[in-house]
Amino acid sequence: MNVAEKLRVPVILALIGLVLIPSLYAMGFLSIETVSRLGRYMTYAILAVGLDLLWGYVGILGLCQATFFCLGTYAMGMYLAHHGEPAGTVDGYGWKIPACLFVVYDSDVGQTQADWTVPFFWKPFWSLPMTILLGLIIPAAAAFAIGYFVFRSRVRGVYFAILTQAIAVAGWMVFSKNDMMLGGTNGLTAFDHFTFGNHEKIEVSVVREEDLKEIEKGLGELQGKQAQITGKSMSASEALEMLEQEFAVDFTRLTESVGHLPSTVEAALQKVDKKTNACVEAFQSAEKPTFAETALDELKLALDEAMAPVKQALSDRPDRLKEVQVALERRRKEKRSTVTKEVDGKMYALSNFEQADGNETSPNSEAMELNIPFGGQDPYRSYVLVLEQRGVDEEWAVALNDRNIGNLKRGPPQDIRLSVPAGVLKASGNSLTIRPVSPHDQDEIEIGRIRLIGDVPPIGGTLEKKGDNFICVPESGVNLNVDYNDLVIHEDPANRVELRDWAKVNYLGPRVKGDSVKLILYVLTVLALFGAYFLCRWIVRSRLGRVLVAIRDDESTLRFFGYRPYVYKLFAFCVAAALAGLGGMLYVPQMTITTPRDMEAAMSILVVVWVAVGGRGTLSGAILGALAVNLLYNYFTSEHDFLLFTWKSDYWQFILGGLFVSVVLFFPRGLMSLPEKFGLSQKIANLWAKLMRGRQT
Repeated sequence: MNVAEKLRVPVILALIGLVLIPSLYAMGFLSIETVSRLGRYMTYAILAVGLDLLWGYVGILGLCQATFFCLGTYAMGMYLAHHGEPAGTVDGYGWKIPACLFVVYDSDVGQTQADWTVPFFWKPFWSLPMTILLGLIIPAAAAFAIGYFVFRSRVRGVYFAILTQAIAVAGWMVFSKNDMMLGGTNGLTAFDHFTFGNHEKIEVSVVREEDLKEIEKGLGELQGKQAQITGKSMSASEALEMLEQEFAVDFTRLTESVGHLPSTVEAALQKVDKKTNACVEAFQSAEKPTFAETALDELKLALDEAMAPVKQALSDRPDRLKEVQVALERRRKEKRSTVTKEVDGKMYALSNFEQADGNETSPNSEAMELNIPFGGQDPYRSYVLVLEQRGVDEEWAVALNDRNIGNLKRGPPQDIRLSVPAGVLKASGNSLTIRPVSPHDQDEIEIGRIRLIGDVPPIGGTLEKKGDNFICVPESGVNLNVDYNDLVIHEDPANRVELRDWAKVNYLGPRVKGDSVKLILYVLTVLALFGAYFLCRWIVRSRLGRVLVAIRDDESTLRFFGYRPYVYKLFAFCVAAALAGLGGMLYVPQMTITTPRDMEAAMSILVVVWVAVGGRGTLSGAILGALAVNLLYNYFTSEHDFLLFTWKSDYWQFILGGLFVSVVLFFPRGLMSLPEKFGLSQKIANLWAKLMRGRQT
């Protein structure tokens, strides 16, 4: 066989994957969801190729490949979670807590959200290059740690399979725990975009003047249509037809053609939409004409009222544009600050003493007060007040500016962290008050330092104006709501305007759920699959590969000739694990979620089925088996009607079991042996030879 004949299967698969599938998508025959699903199946094929190298050529049946696969999924999942949805908060070190971690954060006793921090092992996964590197190294390192001790101890055969199966179960149990800070059973999700570089890029898109003018023009046209319906003597059916086919359609087209609008304008347009629906319902009933007339009058009033905020927005826009820039510039220069106030040892309440028969009474429940000159704070932000508690023998309530924020409890010297909600702290002249919770017998309380910790990250970075938009590149993590949307751009007792009212804030970067990104991920997966195939093919056809096959066939004899088989087995085990990690990293952005369920013991057994069905020890068969079984799974896990019989998804297990039994009994070499079994191999070879000769001529 020449090289062309040896490569006919991978070449055919490459033509299908890189030419046929994208072409069908471009022509509209396949949806992007179907293409993305095929991409996920090809990540499984990468996993299967690694197992085929290990099982088919070295004779080692590892039942923990899904665990290595999930180490890759969690690596990429942590990267995407770092750059995910803006929910969550920013910790004391400027790291944004990912939304999927925020909702299941395992707090220690007494901790508040102000104490939460991003775990240290999450931080390396902020960078995409580091994530890719770790996604390959971590599975390989885990395989090395397992294989080094197991292979040196000459554990093999069924014992190795059972051991790796136990490791898979243990991994699933560990990753399912919330206190592992990996999302627990919820896994990792809430992905949003990819970030290339060392910093996030944030775009602030201010309301466009063109959109406001288009809304103004469109509302004028809708006022004319409303007047036509009211002025003409139309029947109820004619009025209903005009409302549904002209007025409502034009209104929908108008609102969909514009971008972000001021909150006042959006509220007015929502009212118009509500009144339009009320008009349609009134004419549909047609029981009481007065209802229709009233609905039309209310629609006219809503249109007139909507015009006012649009005109006001057009008038205010130049000033708002300047105010947005000033607010962003102020935020860029704002740094995280921890205000520390040293207290002089003890707080006394001397006014609590009174003389009675020459003896001093116990202090009453009056307050011990301390004025804290924390100036320059943002009253619209939340903070954390940390009290260094040294000598508290009883419980005392702590109030800031007459609002209770927590208690000092009896105990050893410790730091008490109390959350200060937004709106409690004033810009200056704050009063901290400590009162006894119950009757007490002491006249003093000892406090050390008082620290006020704000939740404003060190934004810093750069700010660039592009037309009416602004591009911000902060120095560290941000929470879009706290650090941008909540910015006050116009402060007025009667008109307080926030950034969200006039601008839309987004992270810049390719969206995970974008069609173009899904197509690119699919192509990258196909290329990675064939890269994995040719890597394994090069290994098995080299001198190293001959040693691996010798280990499979007669390990004892090989050891007699002076080889150390465990070194070669360890190498193959690590390569298979790294390939599994590669497949996992490509799987997550196409699936947009990863959970511990992906590493259950059954998943590793399923990988064995893929390889067995395709053809063990062929590499191409592993690809074919993974794709074939998963395509069958996609079809047979949906309900189908076959004449009088309804196929249900629960019946899939019978198909899967039948496939495995058939492979064992009838074609142990898998699908790759079918052409030879039915006498088709020579015909296929002849056809392939003709194609190759035609290509050369």
